[in-house]
Amino acid sequence: MKQDRPINILYAEDYPSQRDLVEELLSAKDPRFNVETVENGEEGIEKVKEGGIDAVLSDYEMPKMHGIQFLEQVREHDPKMPFHLYTGKGTEEVAEEATSLDVTDYWRKDNLHDDISLISEAIVSDVESRYSAEINEVMLENVPGIISAISTDGQIVKTRGETERVLGYEGGYREGETLMDHIHPEDRQVINESIEELLSPEGSNRRSVSIRYKDSDGDYIPLEVTGNYRPSMNFDGFVIHAELAAE
Repeated sequence: MKQDRPINILYAEDYPSQRDLVEELLSAKDPRFNVETVENGEEGIEKVKEGGIDAVLSDYEMPKMHGIQFLEQVREHDPKMPFHLYTGKGTEEVAEEATSLDVTDYWRKDNLHDDISLISEAIVSDVESRYSAEINEVMLENVPGIISAISTDGQIVKTRGETERVLGYEGGYREGETLMDHIHPEDRQVINESIEELLSPEGSNRRSVSIRYKDSDGDYIPLEVTGNYRPSMNFDGFVIHAELAAE
């Protein structure tokens, strides 16, 4: 499923005119793109370490820290970060070294507009694949009840488990819809309070509540729900376990 969340791209390039043009072209390719630029790898790795970057696009020849050194630093910090090396002066040796460091893709500068079209498509694919993989990592297998990944704005991103037994739905029930729409109006306040506590730096990272949730027949049934806040590089949201309340 295509995600609507922003895709934060870091572009490292020492030539101002090239840096500005690529930033403009990338930003125009996808409304989700937020493009931040730096002049070299030394500045770039500091931005990566600050967090919030989804993918890196980098030139090779730059002062202070060139593209391969930048890639090496990024891999030490985040082995799975999508990293695209984009250079007009690369050699076979550079390509081989980049490959040995697990570069995501290696691009030789040719026609700038065509290049950026291809690179932008690749970045979207890389980021969305990583996003889905990280959600899968936090979704437990073979757990009684239902496990759901919920974004911080309440969207149901993914579900696993016994949705048919608990709620009467088959497969990925209600994915793409908003969680709050299916909670009894009288129980929405306790959910909002739980979210606030989970998001608060001083709050608990785990919260359990009893709520009423709408099943496939439109009836509200009692559920015991436990939520965890699971921020990561690409999935920033909650993992929720729901089971029928004991009678």
